[in-house]
Amino acid sequence: MIRHWVDPDTPLPPADQDVPGHPGLIALGADLGPHRLVEAYSHGLFPWYTSGQPVLWWSPDPRMVVFTGEFSPARTLRRLLRQLHGRAPGAPAWHITLDTAFTRVMQACAEPRPGQEGTWITPAIIAAYTGLHALGLAHSLEVWEAAPTGTAPAAFDDDAPRPQLIAGLYGVSLGRMFFGESMFTRRPNASKCAFATLMHLLVQHGFPMVDCQQSTRHLGSLGGRDISRAEFLARIQPLLRQPGPDWHAVARDLHWPDPSSGSVTATATQHPPHPRPETFRETGNGQETGPGPSAGQTDDATPVSASPGHRA
Repeated sequence: MIRHWVDPDTPLPPADQDVPGHPGLIALGADLGPHRLVEAYSHGLFPWYTSGQPVLWWSPDPRMVVFTGEFSPARTLRRLLRQLHGRAPGAPAWHITLDTAFTRVMQACAEPRPGQEGTWITPAIIAAYTGLHALGLAHSLEVWEAAPTGTAPAAFDDDAPRPQLIAGLYGVSLGRMFFGESMFTRRPNASKCAFATLMHLLVQHGFPMVDCQQSTRHLGSLGGRDISRAEFLARIQPLLRQPGPDWHAVARDLHWPDPSSGSVTATATQHPPHPRPETFRETGNGQETGPGPSAGQTDDATPVSASPGHRA
């Protein structure tokens, strides 16, 4: 166990060296600073722990992933996406944005849900990933209700009705690899629309694979499948070495003109550029977990991780 304890100035151990008796657990301790998180994700690890525990670093075997080119929304979801795109009669008044409410999405994912005593999305985790977001390395998709078409939530007048955040997801982006962390929903199918939007954007910008961390029925219904840890670690290395996209350009692709693509209407929101270094667990209140662990009401939501409790 001693060799698996990591001090702040100690590198994380290899992702295939489990703590004896604890499959998937690789290390304990260390910090949640940006450099440590980048190191962890670059080596196939992610933090997952609850309050009162040291930081626990995991690399499960097998690993659930979604190959973006294989993603195909179910017929009912495709129909909903087409309705939303064309603003068909009876379609929900939903509006999708990118990176406009990152911390709010994390806070929503952290909300308690029935049958769970707590959440792994602690204030320290929220602060750590908000720091990554400030560096342009973590991103969120938000689904808003009752936002006028073509108007971003930030552009609303003070006296105008405010849109409600009804679903969202967030994750880490390094190179051309996206690591899903958590998602939530407060309306049936809203987070599935966010997930489908994410898949569309990632395909458009050369991301072949999304890390979903642990296997769940919900993620399986969205196209997730298990691969071995060894295969996962081998696949991510060339993707991490590729230059990442300009996420402001990604945001501009949120609006697609072709309803046959099954794309949901979404509007790019202008926001200040992040300084860039050189280099979905759904929850319910409707929270669904996936791409990674989660917390919140669920759309077929199953927490993505097990131990310590559920990564939800």
